Amino acid sequence: MASTDARPVPKRATAYRHYFAIRDNAGALVTTWAGQDSEVSKDGGAFADCTNEATEIGTSGCGYIDLTATEMTADAVMLKVTVTNTDALPYVVTLFPEEAGDIRTDATLIEGAGPSDTINAACDMAISDAALATAASLATTDGKVDSVKTTTDKLESMVEEVP
Repeated sequence: MASTDARPVPKRATAYRHYFAIRDNAGALVTTWAGQDSEVSKDGGAFADCTNEATEIGTSGCGYIDLTATEMTADAVMLKVTVTNTDALPYVVTLFPEEAGDIRTDATLIEGAGPSDTINAACDMAISDAALATAASLATTDGKVDSVKTTTDKLESMVEEVP
């Protein structure tokens, strides 16, 4: 594990460094952590001890935990960190690691309401047996494929603009 495992979006089955703060019941940072206990629940399963324990950065009340690739192999990873300091509240967060095929986008922003219906209809037309039966149908299908490409080009340009 290294600080290079920190990234804005966790990835499935990839080591991940998560930064956080521990606060007390009045909202103040709890400094000089004592008795740390870090646990993880994968996909709603029972909590189990993390491989690594949470580490406080100096005596700031802020710290991090390095989760292993195994601990990040789930659709939902719930992390719970507690300390034994007086009035300290547990830190609990749920992470949703991305995996290949997950694409964050706002299709409504790109195309307006229901662009997936337009794309699905065009794809259905493009692959239907009846549309592929004649040369005239092939020309129509080609036009539909061009329409799908235009729509997906819009999606690609929007994905490139998302930070």
